[in-house]
Amino acid sequence: MRPYRLRSFSAILNSEKGFVLPLVLTHVLVFAIGVAALSEYAGHAARQVRSHESYLKTFCAAEAATEKTAAQIRLFLEKNGDTPTSSELSSMANRPPSMGELFSFQDASLNNTLSAVYAGSDWENKVLTVGDYSGFAGSVRTIRVSVMARNTTGVTPAVVTVTQTLELQRIPLFQFGIFYDTDLEILPGGGLTWTGLIHGNADVYLGTGSGSSLRLNSPLFAAGNIYHGRKDSNDPMPGDVWVKDSADVDQNMKNADGTWLDSRHADWLMGAYNRWDARVLSSVQGTGKVRLLLPSGSGPEVLIDRRSAGDSVPVQSQKMDAKADIRIVDGVVMDQAGNGLELRYCSGGGAYDNGCPEGQSVINPIGNKSFYNAREARLIQSTDIDVSLLKQSPNFRLIADARPGVVLYVSDHTNAGSLVNQDAVRLVNASSLPLKGMTLASDNPVYVKGNFNTVSKQAAGIIGDSFNILSNRWRDSDSFLGLGARKANDTTVNAAVIAGNTNTTEGNYSGGFENLPRLLETWTGDTLTYSGSMAALYTSRMATGGWSEGSVYTPPRRNWSFDPAFSNPAYSIPGFPSVYHVVKSSYEVS
Repeated sequence: MRPYRLRSFSAILNSEKGFVLPLVLTHVLVFAIGVAALSEYAGHAARQVRSHESYLKTFCAAEAATEKTAAQIRLFLEKNGDTPTSSELSSMANRPPSMGELFSFQDASLNNTLSAVYAGSDWENKVLTVGDYSGFAGSVRTIRVSVMARNTTGVTPAVVTVTQTLELQRIPLFQFGIFYDTDLEILPGGGLTWTGLIHGNADVYLGTGSGSSLRLNSPLFAAGNIYHGRKDSNDPMPGDVWVKDSADVDQNMKNADGTWLDSRHADWLMGAYNRWDARVLSSVQGTGKVRLLLPSGSGPEVLIDRRSAGDSVPVQSQKMDAKADIRIVDGVVMDQAGNGLELRYCSGGGAYDNGCPEGQSVINPIGNKSFYNAREARLIQSTDIDVSLLKQSPNFRLIADARPGVVLYVSDHTNAGSLVNQDAVRLVNASSLPLKGMTLASDNPVYVKGNFNTVSKQAAGIIGDSFNILSNRWRDSDSFLGLGARKANDTTVNAAVIAGNTNTTEGNYSGGFENLPRLLETWTGDTLTYSGSMAALYTSRMATGGWSEGSVYTPPRRNWSFDPAFSNPAYSIPGFPSVYHVVKSSYEVS
């Protein structure tokens, strides 16, 4: 047998070169193709990244342009107290943000692509479907803000169009169960149950005394913070505070460990969402302010101010004096145009014309009375309006028949500056109101004596420097006596109310929502039934006496609630103001 001999590599290669060389070349080719493919993939990926980056930057530029215009619209509303005209919208759109040479907001013909236009020609009455107040009845007007942005740099330019739709919402104020433009405090010692949406444009304070509870059966929104406890002190408020969730189940602000879930709690942001299903929201969760449409520098108190020749259009549009069908200013009765108006009539039913037929007496529904207010420590000099007599006045009936409801404005400054007397207006014998309803507005304190709007209930509004309820048992002569002589009895009031309030300071409580209707009698054991909505928009300028319980009044059993009739989209209260809200209703990118 021949011995085995190893062959050299070159020998092997020479002997098998017909097989190995093609194999090696194939591997080299595959490798080269792989490298080329990877290189192409890397290049493609890089181009995709650059394209995506260009798109994102262009999208951000387009969004910035629409957001700037939307901010200009909101600023216009706040500054001017009016909605912009179509030409003013166009002017805003003609000022796109400056981004140098990076992006263009022009088309191929160098025309500006940023636009802001009204969709529709006028306000539309409808049930709101977007925003925090979805379900409310209001009026809306839609603005479409759109822009096409182009990336003008790089090798991968992008074109993006962004369109966002803004909905201007005009919401009648009476649609809110409780509305405060100032801090809202609901701190009833004896507890309270309230149904009706609550909105505060500032902070909200909730609490109640030991052994009692505060129950809120509707959503609560605050443009500020929501706190448990008092604003004026650190005194404990151990009573439960319940708010219903979306399943109509009461959920307590109190945690299992005895702490309270409010704006001071570390878990407030998501905790409130989860506990109440977004039915309790503060500024942290995005709640914003809603306000009367007034220009900068004009506060909501202009609502009750006398009209003036120098009023701007937005201010005049809000003033109740400018809306009034009947005006009583310093005792002089006038119509809207300022002409003298005779509301007196003869006992036979005919109009008063410098006298009445023989045997008939003069009936005057407007009178003057005096009584004492222990809270104000003032003698109230009241313009009394006897509603039962007013309805029979021939001239009043002519006005009431011609209007969708009567607006009556009263202002008396006879005792301005007096430390002894205080001007006021009082509605008496008002259980039955004129058909189609009535709103009384005044820059004086407003008093209601006895049952109000309880017979064939009509749309009714009361707007004043303060809101005061005197029971069915009230007698002016007893007002000068001690609290024990001022004994109330069960009384019912049905109205939407806007009133001034006093401010809470350290150690001095305003009285809170539970005392927004001011009382002067012993109500212990008696029930005050109230149905409507209550708003506090300003600080009282005449009725500035501080809240005091015990010597001024004792609290009633409060049977209070929001009037569900106010939620009807067709419901209207004569001359009652609305607040405005701006929401983003849709957003499109192409």
